[in-house]
Amino acid sequence: MEAALGEKAALTELEKNMHYREQIKQKAREAQEKDLALQAKEYDEGLVARPAQTLIKGHASATHFGQNQTSEDPVSTGNTFQPGSWTPSRSDMTKK
Repeated sequence: MEAALGEKAALTELEKNMHYREQIKQKAREAQEKDLALQAKEYDEGLVARPAQTLIKGHASATHFGQNQTSEDPVSTGNTFQPGSWTPSRSDMTKK
């Protein structure tokens, strides 16, 4: 008889745990829906800016990260050195 009583207790304990888990999942879904609704309202009212898409142009650890054009100034990054470039100005070109 003790085994049957122990099994019943274990089954009711499992049922309680399953019911508790379902309640937690339901509360989490409700909280997420509420948060999304609030976020949409804030976007519509202009209180919060929408996330912007960023354009990735390379990796930060690359030696030439973020450099799209040549610079007149020399650039040093870590162990690398890029000498500055020189291009004639418009006034130099018109003097000829």
